[in-house]
Amino acid sequence: MKHKDCTSGQRSFQHEIARNIIIQVGSLTLLLCAGLIGVFALEVYWATQAELTTCYVVRMLLEILGATCLICTIMFVMLYFVSRNVAQKSLQPLHEALARERAFTSYASHEFRTPLAVLRGSMEVLIRKPRTEAEYRSKIQECIGEVDAMHRMVEDLLTLTRVESGRRSLQVQTVVVADMFNDILSQYAEQLIVRHIHILVDVRPDGAQVQTDPRALSTIMSNVVSNAVKYCNDGGSVSLESVRIADRVHIRVSNTGRGIAQSELSHVFDQFYRGSDTQQRVKGFGLGLAIVRQFADIIGAQVSIQSDVDQPTTITLALPAPVRH
Repeated sequence: MKHKDCTSGQRSFQHEIARNIIIQVGSLTLLLCAGLIGVFALEVYWATQAELTTCYVVRMLLEILGATCLICTIMFVMLYFVSRNVAQKSLQPLHEALARERAFTSYASHEFRTPLAVLRGSMEVLIRKPRTEAEYRSKIQECIGEVDAMHRMVEDLLTLTRVESGRRSLQVQTVVVADMFNDILSQYAEQLIVRHIHILVDVRPDGAQVQTDPRALSTIMSNVVSNAVKYCNDGGSVSLESVRIADRVHIRVSNTGRGIAQSELSHVFDQFYRGSDTQQRVKGFGLGLAIVRQFADIIGAQVSIQSDVDQPTTITLALPAPVRH
């Protein structure tokens, strides 16, 4: 399946490049041919207005030859620039892939280095001398936390890989929004209680259900709610709302606390991107919203974000609404 998807993607890209070449070269050829025809027409017109002598015919042929050489030179120069432009476009995906690979290698190396160092340090401490049961338990819990963090990153990467390789098939079902909210919020119950975060849920009757793939929607909402809780201020609030607007159900998740600068909003759905301010405040890998965008595209949903520094952040997911009977 993966091989077929890759082959299909390569063919699509090749067709796009070929189409660009045909359009650009064809347009250039037509333009220069029109210029050459214009020269011939002008020479013929002048010939009908003058006495045809041997010298005049020779001069006319030389002018036509000169115009042809000039047009061919212009055509070759322009073909050079067209070829260079096409070559740059054909290499751009490769450059972008290499840049993403370098960014991932650098980021993953950095992110894995810290938990591995913690694991090594904890185990070294444990084997230096006998410890009490409480000390063993504390260090082991610390190690488990670091392993869980690495596991989450690996799972996020695998999720993105599965999405991008197109191996996911949709199973459209009726999803009860309130039940989905409850299931997701229960995962963060302990954190919400410890940090005194208030939860506000508002599911309107016309937004109580959606028709979509439940696993894909759950993945989207888990990442959105996770971010909302993670970046919410202690004692703040996280609100979840579902309402129908025209032919779409809008699911909104908002949180209080420090928001995202306007200049960074266009990048928040990029892989491995983390805002300059959030890097200092909260640990993360910059994969959550990238997963949200990928899965939203798969189920035909639109995802958007509204935020600003010192303002609440709201992520809206617009899904096709069920048909009204």
